[in-house]
Amino acid sequence: MTNSKSELINESANKNVTNCQIKRIDSHYISHELLHLWHLDKGFFFNVKEFCIRPAASIRTFINERRDQHMKPIGFLIFSAVIYTIIYNNFKPAATTPPTDSYFYGTTVYAIQSWFQKNFGYDFIVKSFFIASWARLFFRKYGYNIFEIMTLMCFVSAQGMLLVGVILPFTSFLNQSITNILLLGTTILYPVIVLAQFFNRAKALNYGKSLLVYFLGGITQFLLVIGVGITIDFVVGLFK
Repeated sequence: MTNSKSELINESANKNVTNCQIKRIDSHYISHELLHLWHLDKGFFFNVKEFCIRPAASIRTFINERRDQHMKPIGFLIFSAVIYTIIYNNFKPAATTPPTDSYFYGTTVYAIQSWFQKNFGYDFIVKSFFIASWARLFFRKYGYNIFEIMTLMCFVSAQGMLLVGVILPFTSFLNQSITNILLLGTTILYPVIVLAQFFNRAKALNYGKSLLVYFLGGITQFLLVIGVGITIDFVVGLFK
């Protein structure tokens, strides 16, 4: 028996409703992202534009409403890291290292810290994951899960790397103080503002909480580096 016209219309309407429902970002969504890691689409330039003029609102749109215009977060992060690496290798700034009178001088901890200070773009990415964990704690009342906040930080850290990449070619022409201010603006001020505005831009307290979350993420990263470095030196020492 053929379906009646009204049944076909109802079936089509139900499909449209189902297709319009936005899926929540969870472990299944993240695993799907990993499977499509290298899918580069036209959304890259849309991301760059949006994250310059309305980053928080655009990321909320991606998470809560529609995702067809944006380049996916993990792909955007990887592609931005590649661009940053190319720019960095051609316009390396003056090398900086932790002070040689550091307690950890000559250890693996010192080596890791030196690498992060020379590669602040990648340092920014690693730190972002710890920031996301603290943000989940401090902004839990807004109902976003850890995967959604990680998505936020993927976008923010990727855009931050691109912004740093724009600055690097000019570091040799700029005063060191100006360069430091620009780098601080892209690696601290930008993520703090976007994080606060993502949850509620009108709430002044959120900016203070975002700044605290940022520094807690940095402290957590620092403690992890110490733990990993000491562990490596201890294990290596056992075989000497």
